[in-house]
Amino acid sequence: MIDDNGLLPYTAEDLSKQCQCSSMVIEKLIRLIKQCQPSGIGAYDIKECLLLQTDKLHHPLAYEILNSYLKELGERKYSYIIKKMHITSEQFNEAFDFIKTLNPKPAAFLGNEDIHTVRPEIIVSARNKNIGIELNNAALPKIVVSSQYRDLLSSTDEPTRKYLLKCLKKADWVVKCIDQRNATICRYSEYIVDRQQNFFIYGPGNLSPLSIDDMAMDLHVNKSTISRALSNKYLQCDWGVYPLNFFLSKRISSEQGDDVSNDSIKHALSYMIKTENRKKPLSDAEIAATLQKSGISISRRAIAKYRGELKIPNSAQRKEV
Repeated sequence: MIDDNGLLPYTAEDLSKQCQCSSMVIEKLIRLIKQCQPSGIGAYDIKECLLLQTDKLHHPLAYEILNSYLKELGERKYSYIIKKMHITSEQFNEAFDFIKTLNPKPAAFLGNEDIHTVRPEIIVSARNKNIGIELNNAALPKIVVSSQYRDLLSSTDEPTRKYLLKCLKKADWVVKCIDQRNATICRYSEYIVDRQQNFFIYGPGNLSPLSIDDMAMDLHVNKSTISRALSNKYLQCDWGVYPLNFFLSKRISSEQGDDVSNDSIKHALSYMIKTENRKKPLSDAEIAATLQKSGISISRRAIAKYRGELKIPNSAQRKEV
């Protein structure tokens, strides 16, 4: 009955009909569930979920705001709430900061979704600006043909010998394919590391423009071949684990003549928003204008796109009272 978020969106009457027991018993069970952890579990809706958490943490002002002005809070009518409650901006901000720590989906982390783990094929290390790259043998497939079967070739009848030869030929072909796969991954990774040295030395925000067309031209390989080789392959470095496709960064022109990557733009965007005046947050147009002044040709729409990819709210949603 409890959904994946930890809510129980049914009345006691609804549940009593489904479970064929009295509403009194159901109400008692619901009260017991609401006393369980994580706090807020068993609530009828998000409002009750937040109120249960606030009540347990003893914050009367936040409780009153959630109980009486949740709709207005969602619509960001902060001045209206302050005026109606006869409180100061400081009091509201303190309560609002508390409210933002609450969890509207208390059981979401308990979901039964499969956890996808990855094992990087490539490990890159950068020490004193010296970059090292190696295959992660533990993550790569490895097949060894037992010598016992080769020994049987000289001590068995002809039909069996022919069958063994056929099987060994197939096994050798598989081993050769795996070795070729590993060599291809290593070759493409070495190219990427060479082109993205600044990233591996200095970290996120330092990707250079690099397209699959660049790789195809420099390595004399078809684009589709590169695309298949990079798909679902991962690289581990000092800054984390990244899919190999991550290092292909779109080229954006600048007035200085030096192209920049969209990763650099995203990094600059994040920094500008992180350091902005929260009472007067920057609009997408203002961010685009600032970047244009520094010589980067970019539109407001592109800023909105990158902001969305970074999961950063718009200026209205970021504004504080």
